[in-house]
Amino acid sequence: MKTADVLVVKGALIGEMGKPCHIEAKGDVYITGQVHYARISGRNVYIGGKVRNTWISVWEQVNIESDLIDVEIASGDLQSYQRRADENRKRLVRLLDKLQVKERQLRRDEVVLHKQCERTSSGLSFRVGEIVLHERDRIWVDLSKFYKHVADKSPSDQTAALREFFAKGIIGLLSKINRSYIVANRAYEKVFMQLIRSLGNLVSQAREIDLLNDAIEEERTILGALAADVNYLDRRVSVKGKIYPNTSFKFLPRDIEVGRDGEISSALQAAELIVSFGADTRQRRVGQRGVDVAESNGLHDAEALRGIMLHLDRGQVVWEQIEA
Repeated sequence: MKTADVLVVKGALIGEMGKPCHIEAKGDVYITGQVHYARISGRNVYIGGKVRNTWISVWEQVNIESDLIDVEIASGDLQSYQRRADENRKRLVRLLDKLQVKERQLRRDEVVLHKQCERTSSGLSFRVGEIVLHERDRIWVDLSKFYKHVADKSPSDQTAALREFFAKGIIGLLSKINRSYIVANRAYEKVFMQLIRSLGNLVSQAREIDLLNDAIEEERTILGALAADVNYLDRRVSVKGKIYPNTSFKFLPRDIEVGRDGEISSALQAAELIVSFGADTRQRRVGQRGVDVAESNGLHDAEALRGIMLHLDRGQVVWEQIEA
């Protein structure tokens, strides 16, 4: 089961050995009852009952109201972030490919329009200030000056304003500049209007390319925000019941880097805490491995692992009692 937003399960979630229930959410997951034999991933996960034989992966926090038995919990799972980065990268690649095609087409059309103007009897001039530039080998459009006057408008309103500016401003000015050519022959007027339509196409293409560049920058901003998200989220696991053997907790280190291509990397390992059997049922052996791969082991009273909050501190998984 996949969901984009919040998922609420009223009651238990029960799978089978070898056939676990699957939940993958972009938002939070709330389950009011017990969970047996399941694989769950989401931003935050809240479970009201006992959790047994289950794998849980979150971006941020896990809250369990009862016991954990043979459970794996990954807080800040790298694979979850990599999937998000991969989705972003795919969108970015599609946008870059589209931009490349559009830019090649625009360059060809700029040269073609210049040559068409050169072939007229008087050599038409299509220069309009710093917006339409008629150079030695091409005619090209730079909308940066125009954008300064419509910066407070939405993208759709900017596009509408550009159409109006072209129809009322650019065409009017070019008609005045090239009036002697237009009035000389009725056939010249038709040629001029055809060239104006071609110029309008250049303006539209330039606008499309600018919008694509904005979309590309937005995707790159999302990647940058993802890097901040990975490193600064408050990753914690709260367990109000007992923690039984064969249960483990992993926490992502805070040195994650996200490259411009969306690749996620870390020089450190995830910190891990593993609860296993002690000398008797009243004890638990707790093994720890820090982000620097340093390991330690110790015996603890089983009751000391009831009602605790786990989190990452100085590269180690630590826990403290939850206040009643």
